[in-house]
Amino acid sequence: MNLHARFLFDEVLYTGTISNLSGTGMYIKMDMGLYYYKPRFNVQLLLNNGLLEIPVKLSRFVEENGCYYVMGVEVVDPPKQYLDFVAGLGSSLNSARSEYHTRPQN
Repeated sequence: MNLHARFLFDEVLYTGTISNLSGTGMYIKMDMGLYYYKPRFNVQLLLNNGLLEIPVKLSRFVEENGCYYVMGVEVVDPPKQYLDFVAGLGSSLNSARSEYHTRPQN
């Protein structure tokens, strides 16, 4: 799964790709490196029905040459819309797996 995310640090917009997502956290690969970080911030996801802000807490990061390009965040008090979105992803994946396994093999 690759979902685009963005967030603001001191009026600077950062973007990245979420490569792992759950109801309790996410793993974000940044498009450009951060030179500093904040322990708590909001990640914004663009979903079909609009922009969703998710409060997060930094739980780990990967430093490379003095910049942070990858971070793991913990979702703090997840909004219901976020939890519904994550649950829907699980349903979609299970449905796709089920369809693959029930297809006739040639």
